Amino acid sequence: MPKRVNNMFKENVTFTKLLEAHSKCKKNKRFKKQVIEFEMKLESNLIQIGKELLNGTYTFSEYFEFTIYEPKERKIKTLNYRDRVVQTWYVENFLKPYFKFSK
Repeated sequence: MPKRVNNMFKENVTFTKLLEAHSKCKKNKRFKKQVIEFEMKLESNLIQIGKELLNGTYTFSEYFEFTIYEPKERKIKTLNYRDRVVQTWYVENFLKPYFKFSK
């Protein structure tokens, strides 16, 4: 029988957990423009994200689209860095602890 999990959202919206998500997201990307701009106002960005998550006003921005030509032409769509931090926070705190992922 499945286990029911209640009231976990508010306790997982913490500055520390958002900071951990940011640290995971910036691996191999720390010299990218979006990451540098996010880190220049790191505390205020993470606090703002936390407030928006708790208020239920957080919305994802539009995808950024670009084309690469090697090895063949492909269109790539990627999230804004701020959205990637929220996505990583969500996966680490709500999906991974409750689902078994095989390697």
